[in-house]
Amino acid sequence: MKRKLPLDLNNVFKFSVMARSRSVFATVDPVDGRAEVGDLISFVARRVDGVWERGKGFPASDLKDNFRPVLDEAEANALLNEAKAALSNSSTCKNISRDVQTLYQNALRFAAEKHKEQKIPGTDLPYVVHQSNVVMEIFIAAMNTEGFNLPLAAQVALLHDTVEDTDAPYDELLNQFGQDVADGVLALTKEHTLPKESQMPDSLERIKKQPKEVWAVKLADRITNLQPPPAHWSGEKRIRYQNEAKTIYRELKDGNQYLADRLLHKIYEYGVFALCNSDK
Repeated sequence: MKRKLPLDLNNVFKFSVMARSRSVFATVDPVDGRAEVGDLISFVARRVDGVWERGKGFPASDLKDNFRPVLDEAEANALLNEAKAALSNSSTCKNISRDVQTLYQNALRFAAEKHKEQKIPGTDLPYVVHQSNVVMEIFIAAMNTEGFNLPLAAQVALLHDTVEDTDAPYDELLNQFGQDVADGVLALTKEHTLPKESQMPDSLERIKKQPKEVWAVKLADRITNLQPPPAHWSGEKRIRYQNEAKTIYRELKDGNQYLADRLLHKIYEYGVFALCNSDK
């Protein structure tokens, strides 16, 4: 018998469709407001002593004789499509059954493809080296920060320049990586329609409305960028870049203590370098 079930992001349902011969079987059960990663056969109907009842977690080998068809194929596909539509703008659906390593690899491939023609300014290194350095800072920060959302931060770190510096639109990130990641990248993207002096303050204000892991990516990005500057930079530009780093530290230091301390040290090192090379 078909059951009409509401689908919304506050009451996500486990859903599985299994095919045996030409029949399609399905189970749908509420999971108290969150999608759990795990067994597709978490809740099913099974026959015990000739009576059908709801079962949980019995071996797949029992399915042949003890699995009751709940929906026909058309009904099952319709319900699956409804569930997909309800979750289409949520990172929940994007991240089910994916570990951090898989999320990292997918984001790295996407970033490498989008930045493939770009080099790190002043070098012959591919631009993806920069993203790798930023995500390295994120991984170490995660080891030093309780409750750190590493899947979110690692993906945002790898993708943080894609909207600003490539042809990747927000919607492409939304479809590939989910809303949380896409919104984080968008906050890190400077709005070039604003006057140049307003672009960084505007971005920082938008970052501060995001989870602390997005703050951490901005801190990690500037840590990575505080290397010896390109030789063609003037002394004035070097000082301006250091002052901008001080602003980032001041605005985002509460986002991650480990990275804030790292950034403060890098600002000092950068200042020493600028002083020692002031005649160049």
